[in-house]
Amino acid sequence: MRLFRPIYSPRRSAQRGAGLIEIMIAVLLVSLGLIGVVRMQLGSMRNAESAYMQSQASLLAYTMLDALRADRLAALQNAYDMVRTCTITPSASGLAGEVQRHWLQSIKSLLGDTEQSCGEVQCNASQCRVRVYWDDSRATDGADSYFIELRTQI
Repeated sequence: MRLFRPIYSPRRSAQRGAGLIEIMIAVLLVSLGLIGVVRMQLGSMRNAESAYMQSQASLLAYTMLDALRADRLAALQNAYDMVRTCTITPSASGLAGEVQRHWLQSIKSLLGDTEQSCGEVQCNASQCRVRVYWDDSRATDGADSYFIELRTQI
């Protein structure tokens, strides 16, 4: 007499769940994915800070250009001219000196009080150039000084 065997008979020794190796591999893959997400988030934050600094520097440069236009006669006589200046003088003489001192204080407070936070103004005839320097090393991977330059006719 012949016994019929079922086509598929599960054995007791067959594995029923996930093994430790499979769980470890899954945890490794998930953690690698999370590390990638964190790195992208950090890069995004650095770029956002750099964009913020650029917009603040642009605002500061336009502020000085507005001051030059407001006091056009003194600007044409080069009263506002200054080479790259990074230190704030405690007292200034006249309106131009006070505007420069206040402008440098604004640069230091908005862009960081470092040696790279500086301002420069040069006027030739009716053409004026304003530069604002700041430290953007965290966003540019090591470039210490970054600047924005605006030119206008007053």
